[in-house]
Amino acid sequence: MLIRCVRRALPSILTVAFMLQLPLSAPAQDRTLEEIVVTAQKREQSLQDVPISITALSGDMLDDLSVDGFYDVNIPGVNIQQGGMSDNAFIRGIGQSSGNFGFENSAPFYVDGMYYGKARATRLNFLDVQTVEVLKGPQPTYLGKNAIAGGINITSRRPTEEFEGMIEAAYEFEAAESSLFGVVSGPLTDDFRARLALKWRDMADGWIDNVAIQKSEPEQEDLMGRLSAAWDVSDTIDLYAKLEFADLQWDGRTTQQLLCLPGAPIVPELEDCVFNDTRAVDSDPTAYPLNFFSVANPPGTNFVNDLEQLGGQVQATWRGPAVEVVSVTSYFDYTNDHFAKADHNVLDRGVANFVEDFEQFSQEVRVTPSGDSKLDWLAGVYYDTNNNDDFTNIALPGMNMAIRRAAIEDQDSWAVFGEVAVPVGEEVTVKLGGRYSVIEKDYDFTAWIYSYVPNQDFDSTATLATSFSFNDLSREDKKFQPSLIAEWRPTDEAMIYFSYKEGFKAGGFDHQPVTPNDEPPFEPEEAESFELGAKLDLLGGRARLNATLFSVDYTNLQVSTFTGTLGFRTTNAGESSTQGLELDGSFLLTDNLTLSAYLSFLSAEYDNYQDAQCYLNPPQTEAEGCVDGVQDLSGAELQFAPDYSGSLSLDYRAPLNDALEVFGRVDLFFTDDYQLDSDNDPDTRQSSYEKWDARFGIGSLDGRWEVAFIGRNLTDEYIRVFMGDTGVGGLSHFAILDRTRQYGVQGRVRF
Repeated sequence: MLIRCVRRALPSILTVAFMLQLPLSAPAQDRTLEEIVVTAQKREQSLQDVPISITALSGDMLDDLSVDGFYDVNIPGVNIQQGGMSDNAFIRGIGQSSGNFGFENSAPFYVDGMYYGKARATRLNFLDVQTVEVLKGPQPTYLGKNAIAGGINITSRRPTEEFEGMIEAAYEFEAAESSLFGVVSGPLTDDFRARLALKWRDMADGWIDNVAIQKSEPEQEDLMGRLSAAWDVSDTIDLYAKLEFADLQWDGRTTQQLLCLPGAPIVPELEDCVFNDTRAVDSDPTAYPLNFFSVANPPGTNFVNDLEQLGGQVQATWRGPAVEVVSVTSYFDYTNDHFAKADHNVLDRGVANFVEDFEQFSQEVRVTPSGDSKLDWLAGVYYDTNNNDDFTNIALPGMNMAIRRAAIEDQDSWAVFGEVAVPVGEEVTVKLGGRYSVIEKDYDFTAWIYSYVPNQDFDSTATLATSFSFNDLSREDKKFQPSLIAEWRPTDEAMIYFSYKEGFKAGGFDHQPVTPNDEPPFEPEEAESFELGAKLDLLGGRARLNATLFSVDYTNLQVSTFTGTLGFRTTNAGESSTQGLELDGSFLLTDNLTLSAYLSFLSAEYDNYQDAQCYLNPPQTEAEGCVDGVQDLSGAELQFAPDYSGSLSLDYRAPLNDALEVFGRVDLFFTDDYQLDSDNDPDTRQSSYEKWDARFGIGSLDGRWEVAFIGRNLTDEYIRVFMGDTGVGGLSHFAILDRTRQYGVQGRVRF
């Protein structure tokens, strides 16, 4: 398998090899690579000292590249992008791609230690970020809850002991996108510091032309902010607190129909059914009932998404003579209002409106040794409670049918976790750890099905045809997840490690049953992971090479599949596995030029999945494996799991004279083809591609100001970030177009 992957990756590897032949401009260099500091194990450590496969992105790099969110980031082996009715979050082929609100992320987000397990968390924007760490493989001990594929650990910048501030403005020409970011930080008294960060972003034109309404889409406007404070209460007690908000609004989307079959309900003069930078989507509000949807539905409206989020945190640290105790208390809630024309065309066949309300409170307490403890250990307890309520309104004019759904789910979970590091001689350390978790969920669901009168008030004219409910359902999942890690440090510059970990993701309830026969519960997901890794500093600190060989077996993998009509169903696949090799390295070619490269080789497939849903457009035949509405996908590849992917970057920065410096960066991301839909439809694939980004500029040598040109997707690749069947008899597929070529300017002033 590995040989085949390398052979297919050969053209991109040769590109890397060619760029490695760049001449060294200086025979002797004094600089070394900067240390990368991460918090994956709940404390600040060098990346080279952490026995986990991690891709770390610094906040400075994200600022330089004007990255607004995960959609702008390319990480080999990782996919975080738009999905059908929600977002994708996949690591090594394992994750979630669903519009089903009962599905929790297999690769959850942790922001300053706060657990974000819902898909909407992927729309978090990068506001004043210190680091983004992508941890790969199950993470039972330190992250724990549901982190069965890995986790995304985000750390915010904290108040500084010296006064500082920055204002940054950027403009992107293709989509007429403006952004403004500002931060001010510093001491207010000798022992009290504060930081305020605000960001505004507005996109006026988007990057796809909707020929039906003569408009470029999407339009976006984001506003977010964070106020944080740090207080040195005494020599032994510190407090940190933050309050943050976000309001993210989208109008219009980049879905389009393609591969239309004969008889597909389209308007040929508008819809070309080809994947490109045009779409044809329109909506006539007179085809639907009045006062039925939670958002206004003026003519032409085809997609609206409004995400409002509020959160806060208090962290208290006490440093005693023998132990250090850290308490983290967190709260956040969000409301997501999502209106979409689910048929993706100009004929009014269906509109869906989803409102998701989510609220969570969590508390974690950790204890670690302080002073001259002979053992390195950690012990902790965790608790959270959340309310996950969503409401769905669907109107289908062709059937004269209106559907209302209400899913109410309450969850309480708690865990105890810990790890102890035992030295075995001078060079070897064995770490024994684990987490015991208990997750309780209560669930109620009701669906009402009506006939309605178009363009009339729904409450006064609709007629209830039928309804069904699932009431007072509950479940409790318990699991101990052990972790064993052995570290060998033959020198100060090398660490070899082996790890065995068990991962766990709780079961849950499907929030979109279509009929009374669709039983909502789905079972927990479990994993066994083996990993062998090496972290090496080379050439006196001028080069760095990290390598990871991994194999993970999953049982009862949770899979969400579009039903073709009214939603996504979540079920369990029998067995799945992922294995592969990851290589990550950096080389300081000269004091001014750094080369970084990453290669991921991956094999991810269903080992046993005999009752998978058949694909729909065209209907899968018995000769193609569909029997009684199901197919056997045993041996088929998982979603978003290319055989190989990789990245390469060259970063240059050098003085121009005594006052100025010039800088530049070129990034290449490349990937093999991969499957986009969980039903393994042969038509829903993204072909292999390469993507080039760049940044060039000039600034003052003291860092006070700089001006830069930024370009992304410079070769204007048309990339499908998601693809599936159109519903309600659409006889076609729909795909979501990733952002096309971008070029813009950025200016920054520090004070």
